[in-house]
Amino acid sequence: MLIRSGWSRRFEDAALSQAQIVFAIFAVMAGYTITGAARSAVLLPFVVVLNFGAFSIGWRRMVQLTVFALVVMGAVIVWMHARWPGRYSTVVDLSNFLICMITLPGVSALAMRLNSLQARLKQQRLDLKAALDRIQDLATLDDLTGLANRRRARELLLTEVTRVDRAVQPFSVALLDLDHFKQVNDRFGHAGGDQILRRFSEVARASVRSVDTVARWGGEEFLILMPEADASHAFEAMERLRERIAVLGVTSAQGDMHFTFSAGVAGHRLGQSVDDTIIRADRALYRAKAAGRNRVELADNANDIQK
Repeated sequence: MLIRSGWSRRFEDAALSQAQIVFAIFAVMAGYTITGAARSAVLLPFVVVLNFGAFSIGWRRMVQLTVFALVVMGAVIVWMHARWPGRYSTVVDLSNFLICMITLPGVSALAMRLNSLQARLKQQRLDLKAALDRIQDLATLDDLTGLANRRRARELLLTEVTRVDRAVQPFSVALLDLDHFKQVNDRFGHAGGDQILRRFSEVARASVRSVDTVARWGGEEFLILMPEADASHAFEAMERLRERIAVLGVTSAQGDMHFTFSAGVAGHRLGQSVDDTIIRADRALYRAKAAGRNRVELADNANDIQK
């Protein structure tokens, strides 16, 4: 009743294995005192009793329970002979006790071995899950920035298109490119360039909503997916990010580094493919670069619809 009702879940041993083993030890020994000449057979359940905790009790507690069983058995035998002198065979009871002293530790050792195997299997499953999670991260995250990579970004875009087509909800995409990044690498080295990429990733991730996804699209180019955001809201979000980046400084061994980015924003159109939306954002990005960089351009419905 305690287990079925869920009351036992408040304990670490939710199956109450230890309590059941202790109860079974007393029950077996109670049966030993009342079965007379057949009492040796009553000891057989001891084997089952100790194995009951093989998968839920640690080895230290199993040793304690084994010693406890032998102490209880010895105490019961002494009490029986003291209470009813001459009624029971001393040879039989001593033989039973010696047999239990040999068999019970062996049974406990087997139970502990099973417990150890179970613990090892559990740890292997945890290690395997951690390895699979690591493989998943390697397959979907960019090593340098920790952002979603291009592959993961495309998966999310396709999922968003499916959701939008089903629910008729908008989403927008922004393509961002760090301005004059080659000059940054030439002046500060690739280490400085990597530092800027990481810093930009941190700021971009902190500046967007939790539902938005910032992905490294390739090199110094980034993509930001903004679910349930129309083009105007996405444009405003990118403008705020642009202003924040423009005043940001990154300190390096070669001196302070300042950088900006240009961006193109496109709202997804119902029935349009992911590639069409990205192309429109890319064309808007090209206009931002052509207009002097460090600016955000919104995809023009009239011009960017061309394929």
